[in-house]
Amino acid sequence: MNRVAQSVSPFLQQLPKVELHLHLEGAIPPETLLGVFRRHGNTEMACLEDVLRLYQHRDFYDFLAHFRTILEWLRDADDLEPITYDVLSNLARQNVRYAEVIFSPGTLLHFHGLDPDRVLDAIQRGYARARSEHAIEMALLLDLTRNMGLEYGWRMARFAAGAQDRGVIGITLGGNERDFPAAPYAEIYQWARDQGLRVTAHAGEAAGPESVWDCIRLLGVERIGHGVRMEDDPRLAEYVVEHGIAIECCPWSNVLTGAVESLEAHPVRRWFERGVRLSINSDDPTLFGTDITRELARLQAAHGFSDGEILHIMAQAVQMSFLPEGGKARLRRLLAEFAVQNGFQTL
Repeated sequence: MNRVAQSVSPFLQQLPKVELHLHLEGAIPPETLLGVFRRHGNTEMACLEDVLRLYQHRDFYDFLAHFRTILEWLRDADDLEPITYDVLSNLARQNVRYAEVIFSPGTLLHFHGLDPDRVLDAIQRGYARARSEHAIEMALLLDLTRNMGLEYGWRMARFAAGAQDRGVIGITLGGNERDFPAAPYAEIYQWARDQGLRVTAHAGEAAGPESVWDCIRLLGVERIGHGVRMEDDPRLAEYVVEHGIAIECCPWSNVLTGAVESLEAHPVRRWFERGVRLSINSDDPTLFGTDITRELARLQAAHGFSDGEILHIMAQAVQMSFLPEGGKARLRRLLAEFAVQNGFQTL
């Protein structure tokens, strides 16, 4: 799975950004991860070059194996404090002003018996420091992780519901989509919605359009992560537009996991022109050698998105976010000011 460098314009560098699909564990800077490995005595990861091998993937399942390796070495809840701080600091350097960050405390419970409350406390400490230093805002989405089973899913949903006053805003369903369909999670999702949690799910990445249909019809999601395979069913794209279901689009991730053949083959331009509500995201930026700024630059290079269209997509991301209206209004003002400074009269 190759990586492609991408030049970035000053416009994209300075653009106030929102990211809605970012896995905390997949965004750990390599230097930070090396520190974790050293702290826990991983002799196979003795230098930065060793760590960087984790970022070379043959296919989606190789990527999942590397992701699992990282999770297996997060052995202390306190590891999550510097990780969160470093991840958010990296985002702030790109002028990301708000991020909805996915994390999987139950996998750390599974591997190492880590208390999810302690993990969440450590994340919040890292966030507090980053917010104070960089004025970046974050909300958390808990991943129910399909391949961990329904009992685990229920436990994480209940934990999320009880942590809404500690920065948790909703749930998502990640993991092995091909072998673990969404349908069994319908009751959990109904319960989560009743508790006031916001709901999204990964679908249409490693499985076909039926996976997206299940998440929409059975889980009642507000957003779909990835959704690439909805191209295989024209009725699905029409339904998504008609019902305002938003797509958390992760173009470079989809290339590197083989969900699409190339960036040029990605449906993002067709979606935009059809009126699909989109946000652009980096998914697992460290693992994929990307970030949201380079994602936007690649869209301009491969699909001819203008600066004005990028502004429009970023404004859509604000509206798609699970922020309260007051937070959305602040971000809209930032984008409007930036637009005027760059010669645009409206977003």
